Amino acid sequence: MEQKFNLKTLGVIIVWIGVLIGVAYFVPFKKILPSVKNGGNNAVVNMTSVKLSASEKEYDFGDVSMANGKVKHSYQLKNEGSGDLNVEAVWTSCMCTVAEIKTKNGRTYGPFGMSGHGGSNKTDFKIAAGEEFELISEFDPNAHGPDATGPIQRVVFVKTDADKEPLGLLFMANVIK
Repeated sequence: MEQKFNLKTLGVIIVWIGVLIGVAYFVPFKKILPSVKNGGNNAVVNMTSVKLSASEKEYDFGDVSMANGKVKHSYQLKNEGSGDLNVEAVWTSCMCTVAEIKTKNGRTYGPFGMSGHGGSNKTDFKIAAGEEFELISEFDPNAHGPDATGPIQRVVFVKTDADKEPLGLLFMANVIK
């Protein structure tokens, strides 16, 4: 019996390719986003003697106009543990976003961008027990071109020596012209 290749077969093939691409795209993020999705008001990375907390785990810029340019948001982070916390690296989920760390003594680290796209995401500073620092994220709504409007979500990751998984700080926006 001879099988014919028709439009229905082509449609089934295209659907399966789309499913495979979708799975390949979303599955890797499942490992890094749980720290963003946890409950409560604080995003927390736990370890026996040190704990990094954020005063907020997500922020919504609302409508962000391409005409008005870049927007910034500051997250307040704190070492709530009983020992020093070593901040090892900071990186972002997209090239349209950069982050910077500012300590209470005025020292600045960064800018940090998307891993693998130039520059170093490594930082090596210690934050003492009970001390706070500021992480400033900056989003450029024009980075994806003039037609890239609509809702976005981006994450800034902070890796410490306290846990295998980084702390994720999420922000959202609706990019408009």
